[in-house]
Amino acid sequence: MSNKDGRIPLNVSLLKEQRRRCGLSQEKFAEQCLKQGLLVSMSSIKRAELGMNVLYRTAAHIAKFYDIPVETLLIDDAKNAPSDHPLSSHTPQKIGKSASEGDTKIDL
Repeated sequence: MSNKDGRIPLNVSLLKEQRRRCGLSQEKFAEQCLKQGLLVSMSSIKRAELGMNVLYRTAAHIAKFYDIPVETLLIDDAKNAPSDHPLSSHTPQKIGKSASEGDTKIDL
């Protein structure tokens, strides 16, 4: 799942949900990570929440902050989530015209 430089995509919805649940802005989240000795910069948080790949180390530190397994944050987890998982209600979206207009539906 990672690319050549060891960067991986994380689940954007889950990242934002976890941070907001803690009542933290991106800046405050970065500050709290630093206080715990976790190397998570505000730019890394922004990158992750924009759906860009981040270093595995960054993902591991985010997971440690939330006290969850790093695998929970990986983007593939949304597809394999159990029915009681908060991401299980995710519904695929269409891009472009509707399928009835002859275009192919693309699931995200």
